[in-house]
Amino acid sequence: MTAVLNIKKFNKKDLSKKDFDYLEQHNLRDQNYQAKDNIDPERKHLDRVLIEKTKIKDLYDDPKSKSNSLLMCGFVFDFQDLPEEEKGENFNVEKHFELIQGYLEDIGLTKEYDYNASFHGSESSPHFHIDVICKSKITGTFNFNDWLNKKTGDVLMKNGKPEYEKERKGSKWVLKLDSEGNPIPKRNRINGVAELQTKWGSWLEGIKSRYTNKKDISGNLFSFPNGIYRKFSKEQKDQLDYIREAVRDRKLARAENNFSKFKKITEYIKKQALSLLDIALDIDDGIDQKKNKHIGIK
Repeated sequence: MTAVLNIKKFNKKDLSKKDFDYLEQHNLRDQNYQAKDNIDPERKHLDRVLIEKTKIKDLYDDPKSKSNSLLMCGFVFDFQDLPEEEKGENFNVEKHFELIQGYLEDIGLTKEYDYNASFHGSESSPHFHIDVICKSKITGTFNFNDWLNKKTGDVLMKNGKPEYEKERKGSKWVLKLDSEGNPIPKRNRINGVAELQTKWGSWLEGIKSRYTNKKDISGNLFSFPNGIYRKFSKEQKDQLDYIREAVRDRKLARAENNFSKFKKITEYIKKQALSLLDIALDIDDGIDQKKNKHIGIK
């Protein structure tokens, strides 16, 4: 079974106040929200609000938010590949929410940030929306991006010289100084989203959860590390799905003693798997995927 974590940042500059209102209506299933096709009306009663700390749209006019402030960061925990006996009414919301809360506490998020939480059982797979309120409970500032994409010790260089932080004073940008009056060098930042997704997988493994954080492709026969799978293009992910289907067909052909079909499918799987492996190796070596030619699949 799979428990996938998706993370999306919502900046003030990218969305209007009305957009934030609509987003919150969807996540919290506000009475004014107009359900779309992906929501099953017969299962809508399964949806519920778990925690509601604040209205995200109210942060839009917060005096401490700037035009480019990150107001909300959405964590979606999607539970997939469930056995029939655990779907619908039988899905244990409380138990799964405790699992998520343990993870949020483990990564230190709850020490500084509040969040709204809701459960959706009316869509294709049961999932939880954790809408992190990006205003720090400690400093009162919208600093979640700094918490998420933490700085490393590596100084950014340009033409062999260090780059420095700048801040706006009046109509001009000036060097940002530390407490001793020295310019503050720019430093590289980690990919916070990727790191939190990796930590989710480690958390599940550490507590010996029955879930994994990545799709089980063909019974692990053609699975890839999460960091590589996320960098696959849509076509390449589709290619994995075709391989998975082919493996099933191969097993069926063998059970039916159809050895001609069995051999043909085996050759197809080998060809597609090797082409995908080449791409995965390039990704692992840090080569830009755009340089690779996509393999067409009929």
